[in-house]
Amino acid sequence: MSHLLLAIGLRRLPMAPLARQAGVSRATLSRRWHGVHEVLGALTTREWTTLALDAMP
Repeated sequence: MSHLLLAIGLRRLPMAPLARQAGVSRATLSRRWHGVHEVLGALTTREWTTLALDAMP
Protein backbone atom coordinates (compact mmCIF):
# COMPACT_ATOMS: atom_id res chain seq x y z
CA MET A 1 0.00 0.00 0.00
CA SER A 2 2.82 2.42 0.76
CA HIS A 3 4.02 2.47 -2.85
CA LEU A 4 0.47 3.31 -3.98
CA LEU A 5 0.29 6.19 -1.50
CA LEU A 6 3.62 7.55 -2.67
CA ALA A 7 2.77 7.20 -6.35
CA ILE A 8 -0.80 8.54 -6.28
CA GLY A 9 -1.25 10.33 -2.96
CA LEU A 10 -3.91 9.78 -0.33
CA ARG A 11 -6.38 12.31 -1.71
CA ARG A 12 -6.40 10.73 -5.17
CA LEU A 13 -6.04 7.06 -4.22
CA PRO A 14 -9.16 5.10 -5.22
CA MET A 15 -10.33 1.94 -3.47
CA ALA A 16 -9.82 -0.26 -6.57
CA PRO A 17 -5.99 -0.32 -6.44
CA LEU A 18 -6.12 -1.08 -2.72
CA ALA A 19 -8.50 -3.95 -3.37
CA ARG A 20 -6.23 -5.33 -6.10
CA GLN A 21 -3.22 -5.07 -3.77
CA ALA A 22 -5.16 -6.96 -1.08
CA GLY A 23 -6.40 -9.57 -3.55
CA VAL A 24 -10.08 -8.81 -2.98
CA SER A 25 -12.82 -7.06 -4.92
CA ARG A 26 -13.52 -3.36 -4.47
CA ALA A 27 -17.00 -4.30 -3.21
CA THR A 28 -15.49 -6.49 -0.49
CA LEU A 29 -13.20 -3.68 0.62
CA SER A 30 -16.04 -1.14 0.53
CA ARG A 31 -18.30 -3.33 2.70
CA ARG A 32 -15.78 -3.17 5.52
CA TRP A 33 -14.41 0.36 5.09
CA HIS A 34 -16.12 3.42 3.66
CA GLY A 35 -13.05 5.00 2.13
CA VAL A 36 -9.30 5.06 1.79
CA HIS A 37 -8.93 7.05 5.03
CA GLU A 38 -10.67 4.27 6.99
CA VAL A 39 -8.47 1.61 5.39
CA LEU A 40 -5.36 3.60 6.25
CA GLY A 41 -6.61 4.13 9.81
CA ALA A 42 -7.21 0.41 10.29
CA LEU A 43 -3.80 -0.44 8.85
CA THR A 44 -2.07 2.11 11.08
CA THR A 45 -3.88 0.80 14.16
CA ARG A 46 -2.93 -2.78 13.32
CA GLU A 47 0.73 -1.90 12.80
CA TRP A 48 1.01 0.16 16.01
CA THR A 49 -0.75 -2.58 17.99
CA THR A 50 1.67 -5.18 16.63
CA LEU A 51 4.66 -2.99 17.50
CA ALA A 52 3.36 -2.37 21.02
CA LEU A 53 2.67 -6.06 21.68
CA ASP A 54 6.08 -7.08 20.33
CA ALA A 55 7.76 -4.55 22.64
CA MET A 56 6.12 -5.97 25.77
CA PRO A 57 8.29 -8.26 27.90
